[in-house]
Amino acid sequence: MQIPSSPMLTILPNTLTHTREEILAIYARAGIKAFPLSWHDSALSIDTDKVTLTHLPEFMEGYFYLQNPSSLLPVLALDPQPGEKVLDLAAAPGGKTIHMAIRMSNTGEIVANDLSPGRVARMRRLLTTYGVTNATTTAIPGQRLWMKYRDHFDRVLLDAPCSMHGTDTPSTDSPARMARLQRWLLRSAISACRPGGIIVYSTCTTAVEENEEIIDWILRKDAGKVTVEPYALSEVETTRRLVPTLLPGLSTSASGINLHPSIMNCVRVEKSDDFEGFFVAKMRRRE
Repeated sequence: MQIPSSPMLTILPNTLTHTREEILAIYARAGIKAFPLSWHDSALSIDTDKVTLTHLPEFMEGYFYLQNPSSLLPVLALDPQPGEKVLDLAAAPGGKTIHMAIRMSNTGEIVANDLSPGRVARMRRLLTTYGVTNATTTAIPGQRLWMKYRDHFDRVLLDAPCSMHGTDTPSTDSPARMARLQRWLLRSAISACRPGGIIVYSTCTTAVEENEEIIDWILRKDAGKVTVEPYALSEVETTRRLVPTLLPGLSTSASGINLHPSIMNCVRVEKSDDFEGFFVAKMRRRE
């Protein structure tokens, strides 16, 4: 069997509206090879280029969602369950909300929030295209969202706006500037989560100021309110075993100061030809 060359394209089949077999048949008719990932129960890597995929009529009709495989990890860490109440605090463009809805079988409640009304409007159209019916959209400053939903959600995802230094297209925003925003978004995410619930903080940057230092800040600012939980991928046997390289969180800050020891439970995804650099921290709100 020929293995696709780098970089890897990953699609998330939309099993809300179509079966996985129907989606695989689309690729077969187009002469595209699809390979299951060893660490995800439904996502596939695709042996073709992005232009070919996005020109398939089924792409525009919401049969599958295209994303870098690293972007699958935050929702896997969050592990939303059918019937739960879930918050996607910085949700646009909406890919992770779609991933959540699929894992929840369109049950329960998802609140998909973003600061920009324009982005929220585009996200709402995208969710409609993908047949997501268990999500409502809001345009509330994330730092204040907890005031409306205090202790409300079973699980909260904060895929935080960041400097994007783990991607091939980093932004011009400095890590220091982004960190000021990220701290208060995370504090809001924790307050919106019920005691005993799960909070996942993630970014697509490699900057320690936006990753480990944010978690260290919240552990000291709100001492005893959350714990950082270990996170590891579960794997199943497949013919394609391209997996991300997961590294523990860094133990020191950008200035060399020792960080909270539990930050070693966080995960860094090493940037490669296939995977964007990513950071994932899984936390539990204490009872």
